[in-house]
Amino acid sequence: MALTARALTDGLAEGDASRLRRLSVRWARPVLNGQTLTVTARRAGEDVWAVETLGPDGKPVITAAVAELR
Repeated sequence: MALTARALTDGLAEGDASRLRRLSVRWARPVLNGQTLTVTARRAGEDVWAVETLGPDGKPVITAAVAELR
């Protein structure tokens, strides 16, 4: 979840962590240290983004995630 938050902050909030107001997730399966993750986000509202995080095999590790950025 922290890595997903970091990717959102870097990618959508220009590195400003204070812009990430809320992040809710549903864990799909565990992640091991050192694994490469892919985070995708699509706009779902004015300040709301639907987020998915995939593991190295392309399978979701975080699903049904919603991020609110200002």
